[in-house]
Amino acid sequence: MKKLIILILTLQFSLLTSLAQQSLIADDVQEVIQDKKLKLGFSVYDFSSNIQISINGQDPFPMQSVYKLPIAISVLNQVSKGMYSLNDTIRLTPEDLPTETHSPIRDRYPNGTSLTLQEIIRYTLALSDNNGCDILIKKGNGVGKIEEYLRRHKIENIFIKNTERELQSDWNFQFQNTATPNATIDLLRKLNQNVLLPSGEVFDFLWDVMKNTTTGSIRDSLPENVTIGYKTGYSGINESGEIAAQNCVGFMEDEKGHRIAVAIYITDSQEGQAKNSIIMAQIGKILYDIFFNSENQGKPINFRIRNTEKHQIGN
Repeated sequence: MKKLIILILTLQFSLLTSLAQQSLIADDVQEVIQDKKLKLGFSVYDFSSNIQISINGQDPFPMQSVYKLPIAISVLNQVSKGMYSLNDTIRLTPEDLPTETHSPIRDRYPNGTSLTLQEIIRYTLALSDNNGCDILIKKGNGVGKIEEYLRRHKIENIFIKNTERELQSDWNFQFQNTATPNATIDLLRKLNQNVLLPSGEVFDFLWDVMKNTTTGSIRDSLPENVTIGYKTGYSGINESGEIAAQNCVGFMEDEKGHRIAVAIYITDSQEGQAKNSIIMAQIGKILYDIFFNSENQGKPINFRIRNTEKHQIGN
């Protein structure tokens, strides 16, 4: 009987703790965006407790370059099945590297070059290269096949309809390539649980690339003992001064291996890129204090943001 009572009390305490976490996160994130002219989509999943908290989690948001992550995953799935090798060499001509788009590959090799598949994936994810993305779409047999791959793994509400070249040609195309925050968490959860990719060399390669992403601001508020692997997306600003997408999705992990999945989407923003970047960093601080910093749990969040004047946002 005593053991049963202890078990019940433990379960009740765990439930109260999880509810308190959910309330803290939702309230603190809502405080960050209070009075801001934007729409936020947010979802977080804790692999240790299986807690998931979301704000507008079922609403679709334009992904912009966040969509490069599922595209790369689908190609890496083919690598894991032996259809390609990470060391396969791909010849790029100037025609593969159009000038009217963000492309560190083209900037470095304007006359074309030969790169391995793993180099192209690194350019595409870590540096958000748009031309690299279109090469991966070709390797994945087109956007339709990549979307089919997601559906086979029961990942709904992530839609990949256009190449980067098409996206650059029409502002409105980005609204066809959408994801809900909750669907993004489903993608990340199944990636982490080796449903989308087996554990081993290919998965380790992707995690290494995500950790070395250079765009975005979420890491600006995090201490050095927290590892973050992620992908960003940014639409630019239209003639009305509105940002359609400024996004960050990925994983946060401490030195003990405690990992969470995060999806942050900002749309319809009139706040500007720099202010959106600060919001991202503030949300990162909230997640750190609640999930990783036991000394600060339950205390007011102190937003001490590093490097806010140096944010880099990829396409």
